[in-house]
Amino acid sequence: MDRYLSYRTGCEIGTVLIDRDESLVSALINLTPDARSVLIVDQIDAASEVSGRVGVVRDVLLKLVREAQFYGDVRCLLVCRSFDLESDPQYRALEDGKAQRIYVPRLSWENDVQPILKGAGVESERLTGSQRNLLSLPINLAIFSKAAPT
Repeated sequence: MDRYLSYRTGCEIGTVLIDRDESLVSALINLTPDARSVLIVDQIDAASEVSGRVGVVRDVLLKLVREAQFYGDVRCLLVCRSFDLESDPQYRALEDGKAQRIYVPRLSWENDVQPILKGAGVESERLTGSQRNLLSLPINLAIFSKAAPT
C-alpha cells in the first residue's frame, strides 16, 4: 500500500500491478470465477488517518473491501499495525461481524530469531535485552537481517 499512495482508482492500481484496466477484486473474479480468491493488501497503515499521509488511495482500499464483500467469493487480508487499526475509525469500522483480527505474535528467540541471526553472521549473545525484544518482531528481524553485514 505504501507504494501506491498517489493512485486515485482501483483501475489505476490494477493497471500498474497486473496490467489489467480493472479493480483488483474484479480481476480476481474474472481470473477465478468458480473459486474463492484472496486479495492481500500489506501496510494499509501507510494510508491510515494516524499516519499523517492519508491519501485518496485509502478511499480506493475501502472501496475494494466493499466490492469484495459484495461478491462474497473474494476475501481481503489487510495487514497493518494494531495501533493503526485501533486508532483509525474507518479501519476500525471494517471489523464488522464478518471481519476477524489476527495477531502476529512475537517470534521465539531461540527457535526463530537466533537461527536467522546466525545465518546472517550476527553474534546474538552480544545483543542487549532491548535489542532482542525489538528483533522478536517479524518486521524488525526482516529489516535487520537484510541490513546485517554478511
